[in-house]
Amino acid sequence: MGTGGWTAFYVVSRARLGAWLAVFVLGALVGAAGATVRMGRHVDAVMRQRDRLEQQVQELQGRLQRLEASLAEQRRRPVRATEVWIEGLDPGEELELQREVQALLQEVVGREVEQVDPALVAGMLDGRLMPLGGRTVALSVRSIWLTDKLTVSLEVHAAPDS
Repeated sequence: MGTGGWTAFYVVSRARLGAWLAVFVLGALVGAAGATVRMGRHVDAVMRQRDRLEQQVQELQGRLQRLEASLAEQRRRPVRATEVWIEGLDPGEELELQREVQALLQEVVGREVEQVDPALVAGMLDGRLMPLGGRTVALSVRSIWLTDKLTVSLEVHAAPDS
């Protein structure tokens, strides 16, 4: 054989091979232990995030149920009361006229809100002549609010001479 080439073999003894194998196994164990710790932290973070998301889902489901119930309630919501606001009268006359106007509005109580037309209520009251304390007054509708309560705001003027 020639002496000029790289033909030398590195001979590894059995003891040296065992040492290298022990270092490799030890490195693998240390690496696996480190990876386990790191993955454990990651798994804990993922579990916390999953718990937060589950809580959010439960909150949103509850909110959705409440909103659906509210929507269903609004769809079948009746008018439960009437309220009349009157301007331009002394308190005694105001109370008397409120009673009379509320008596006119009582047919609305119990109807579904969607079935009540505010324009018809305004047409029923606007310009209406009503007797009040020996004189006649004219009603003028200022505003109407319709929820589960029908609220009407009126102004009172002296009736035009007929």
